[in-house]
This record gives sequence, C-alpha cells and structure tokens, in this order.
Amino acid sequence: MERGSNWWLQRKLLGWALVDYALIKATGLRLLDCQIVKNPHGKPEIMNYRDLHYNLSHTGFYFIVGISRYPIGVDIETDRKISSKLAKKVFTEKENQSLPDQENSQYVSSFLRIWTQKESYTKALGIGYQGQWDSIETSDSIAPWRWKTITHRDFICSACYQQTDVLEIHPLITLKDLILFYQD
Repeated sequence: MERGSNWWLQRKLLGWALVDYALIKATGLRLLDCQIVKNPHGKPEIMNYRDLHYNLSHTGFYFIVGISRYPIGVDIETDRKISSKLAKKVFTEKENQSLPDQENSQYVSSFLRIWTQKESYTKALGIGYQGQWDSIETSDSIAPWRWKTITHRDFICSACYQQTDVLEIHPLITLKDLILFYQD
C-alpha cells in the first residue's frame, strides 16, 4: 500500500478484507453473508448473527481485528510523541501516577498500553470515545471485561472482551497473506 490519493480507500478495503478473513477463519462465514448496521454511536454490528461480534482498528500500515461471541473492542496505535497534558486530561489519577517520567524511554509504551485499553473498552461497549475516559480505570479489572495487550516494536494493541470467549484476534497479517488466502 502506498500513501497517496487512494490511501484511505486502500486501508478501508484492506480492513474489510481482514474482517472477512478473520470471520472465515473463526466461523466459516463470509462478510458478504452478514448484514452490517451501525449502532447509534457508529459501531458496526452484525444484525443477522446476533451472537457474533467483531471490531477493527488500524493505524498507519497496521491492523487488528477481533471476533467473539460477545461484544469485543480492539485498538492499535503506533509509537509517536505524546504530550503529558493528554495523559492528565484522559487518564485517571492512578493511571497518571503509574506512568514513568516523560523523559523515560518507557513513557510512550506505558501511555499507549493504557490508551489502547481504554479505547478497546469503549469500543467493546459500543460507545467509542465520549470524552469521559478519566473515569475509566484500566489498572483494575472491570468485570466481566478483560484485556489482552500485545506490545510490538512498532505498535501496541489491545483487545477488550468478555470472559475468555474470543474466537480470533489477528494483530499481524500481511497483504501477501491475504492475497494467498483469497487465491486458494
């Protein structure tokens, strides 16, 4: 994928291909078999299979998709410069205290771990970012929700799900893998 006039369209198509791939791997269903509608907050939901849920996130060249029998949220973020003012605005006092000093090399990864957990949680709830993240505490378990966070040298991603009923989480898949999958 190249950045250019079709960059956003390419990302959208690759995202849908990844959702289709994950659905097939997890359930045998194709995305074309699913009636997708958006909830009042804009989260896509599968209407004709009420016990099947998915969520997609992308940043730059990286994508993650989660498939579950219960609501699921995923988020992926790449390493970048982050202002400590943002943490003070959207993190709880306990979360802010857990962050290392901004000069510390672990600051960005610690920030993004909390950020992706908050975003995946609000996406699992189907509400997205509503500006009230400072009331969501990620250092504690929020029953029945759990997080799985993956740290990679280029990104951090989190999935928020209920119990252990996640069918598929695909944080790393290449365009070549998708092309080979669809050629078979």
